[in-house]
Amino acid sequence: MTPNLRFNKKLTRKLIKAIPKNDYKPTLLNIEWNMDHGNNVYGLIDDSGLFNNTVFFLQRVEPNRYRLVVSDGSPVCSFYLIDDIEKFLDIIGVEVLELDNPEEIRQALEETILIPNTGILMIDGEEIYLYEHRNY
Repeated sequence: MTPNLRFNKKLTRKLIKAIPKNDYKPTLLNIEWNMDHGNNVYGLIDDSGLFNNTVFFLQRVEPNRYRLVVSDGSPVCSFYLIDDIEKFLDIIGVEVLELDNPEEIRQALEETILIPNTGILMIDGEEIYLYEHRNY
């Protein structure tokens, strides 16, 4: 089946709103080390919603291959492959998420590695594009 990618404008706006306001952006080396040796969970939170927040978790699928796991309060998460992690960290960045249960989140991220991607995140210049696969 050929991919049928559709631009997700709403989720792209939420991702842009979730970009950290501080100037510190961790490097890929820091993120990899903390994922291997620490209890940190990296990602972004868009808290502009009235009743629920959209959380973007950074998940390492394999060495130098990352994706965003998007949870918006619904029981189903979306998985977006990051086209270029270096550009992603430079343009968008991530931060350590302050969570009540980081170990449970880390375990859930490990268990969902084999779930197929539902879309792709691409960065062209300074523009961010979040595409998702839709069957029609």
